[in-house]
Amino acid sequence: MANVDRHSPSVVAPAGETFASIITGVGRSAVAVIAVYGDRVSAIVQQHFLPATTTAFRPGQIRYGIWGQSSVQGAVAESAASELTASPSVAEPSTAALPIAGESIVVVPIADDRWEIHCHGGVAATDRVMDDLTRSGVHPQSPQQYTQHMTPSVLVAEAHQVLSQCVTTRTAAIALAQVRGAMVDWATGWRDRINAALVAGQSTSPDRLPGDARLPDDGRASDFDAIRHEAAQMTRRAQRTVRLADPSRVVLVGAPNVGKSSLVNAIVGYNRSITMDIAGTTRDVLHADTVIDGLPIRLSDTAGIRSSQEPIEREGIHRARTAASQADLVIRVHEPQTTFPRHDSSMAASADSREIDELDAGTGGVPVIHVMNKVDRLADWVANDSGTKNSVTTDSVTKDPVTKDPAVIDPDWLPTVATTGQGIDDLMQTIAARLSDGLPPAGAPAAICPRQADVIAAIATATELSTLPRLIEELL
Repeated sequence: MANVDRHSPSVVAPAGETFASIITGVGRSAVAVIAVYGDRVSAIVQQHFLPATTTAFRPGQIRYGIWGQSSVQGAVAESAASELTASPSVAEPSTAALPIAGESIVVVPIADDRWEIHCHGGVAATDRVMDDLTRSGVHPQSPQQYTQHMTPSVLVAEAHQVLSQCVTTRTAAIALAQVRGAMVDWATGWRDRINAALVAGQSTSPDRLPGDARLPDDGRASDFDAIRHEAAQMTRRAQRTVRLADPSRVVLVGAPNVGKSSLVNAIVGYNRSITMDIAGTTRDVLHADTVIDGLPIRLSDTAGIRSSQEPIEREGIHRARTAASQADLVIRVHEPQTTFPRHDSSMAASADSREIDELDAGTGGVPVIHVMNKVDRLADWVANDSGTKNSVTTDSVTKDPVTKDPAVIDPDWLPTVATTGQGIDDLMQTIAARLSDGLPPAGAPAAICPRQADVIAAIATATELSTLPRLIEELL
C-alpha cells in the first residue's frame, strides 16, 4: 500500500467531471506523474490501461501494465495471435484489429476518485497519455489549477505548487517541509495558544518556542514577543525562501580583463563566456546556470567597469551595475595589474577608480566576496623602489609595492587562478556558504510565496496581541 502523508491533498472534482494534470516537477526526469481525478477516473483509465495481472484495483495498490491497450484490446490481440498459431494457412488478420504499440507504465489508485499514472518522463510519453485521456473526455489542467483543488489548506496547496517548480533537492526539501505541514502546524499552534491566552486574559512564558527559534537571551518572553520573534526570523529569510524555484543571482563584477569570464567558465566547467586578453570583450550580461552544494545558481558575467565614452561599452557597464544591484551575491574580481598600481595618478586611472567606487556604492547591502584572480602573476607586480622584481610568495604580499600601504590584499580575499583551477573549489564553497545564510533549518516553517511573506511580516510588526488571530487566519 502506498503511504499517504497526513497533509497530502484530497482532491475534489465537480460532479460528473474528470480532470488530469502533469504534476511532476520542472526539469528533466526519468519518470513523470499524471494525476487523474473525478467521478469517471476508474473507467477512463481502464479504457487505455492493460494491467499485468487481473486482480481488482484497490486504493494504494501499485499496478504495472501497458498504456494504449485496454483489456478488450488485449483480448483482440490474443485472439489474433492464436489464430496465426493454430492455422498458419489462414490469412493474416487485419492490422486494424491489432492494438498500437503500448507504453509501459505504472498506475496507482490513490482513492476511488483519484488515480496516478507514472510513465516515462519524456514529452512524447506524457503527451500520448494526456492526448488519450483528453479524447476520452478528461479535461486537462495546469499544475496551478490542480493545486487550487487541493485541501486541507491554502498553505499546503501553495507548497505543492512551489515544490513542483524546485530544481534541486535542497530547495525542494524546504518546500516539502511546508507540504508536510511545517507552516500549517506553526500557524495553528500559535492560533490556538494565543486564543487561549486571550480568553485567559494573560499570556504565558514558555521556555521553548514551538518553531525553530529560541527565546531571547533572558530566557523568558511573552507569547506576543515570542511569535513576533519567530515571524521576524521568517521575514528575514523570505528574501530567499519566496524564490525557491528561481536560481540565486551571483554576479561577477570588476575592472576589464581581470578574469571574470574565466572564473565563470571555471565554475561551470565549460566555456560559457568568451575569453580574450583584450579588455572589454564582454559587453552584455551573460548568464550560466549551475548547482553548487544543492543550490541552484545563475552566474552573471558582466562588462568590465571603467571610464568609457563608447556608447555600447557604456550600456554594458550600466547593465553590469544594474545586475549587481539586484544580485543575491556579488563576486568582486581583482587582479594584480589593476590592484597594485594605486600610485598611478593619471586622469584615466582616476576616472576608472571613480567608476569602481560608483559600482561599490550601488551594491550596498548585497553580500560581496572579494577574489584576487591571477595570483600566479603577483610576483611580477611586486617590485622594490628601484624597480627590480622581488621573489615572493602569494601569502606574503600584504603591502603595496610602491606606497607600502598595509593590507592591500585583505586576508578575507580569495586567491584564484581561473585558467588552472587554483582556488576554484574554495570559491565555490564560499559562494554556497554565503547563500546558505538565508535558508531555514531543516523542517522549519518558511514563507515560500509573496502572500505568505506579507502576512508573516505583518505578524512580525504587530503592535497588539489581539490582532494576531486575524492575521494567522489570513495566513491559513
